[in-house]
Amino acid sequence: MEFGANFILQRKESHDRTGKGEISVPPIIDPEKCTGCGSCVDDCPSEVLTLKGDKVNVINPDECMDCGVCIDACSFDAITIS
Repeated sequence: MEFGANFILQRKESHDRTGKGEISVPPIIDPEKCTGCGSCVDDCPSEVLTLKGDKVNVINPDECMDCGVCIDACSFDAITIS
């Protein structure tokens, strides 16, 4: 499926949580590195993450602001935002 420029622009504007004209993407949690300590969950200002069992999960991906707080909070390098 091919998307036109208008669709891409509308998507970009609707997902621009940063105010920088960029599409926000949710954090990616590496389950092999995540220890379930919950630091990222506690520090995330948008409540994007939750602790289920012994691992962190993304529950509100559209609310992610790409602020990087979760990355900074993780001592195990288990979180990336691409």
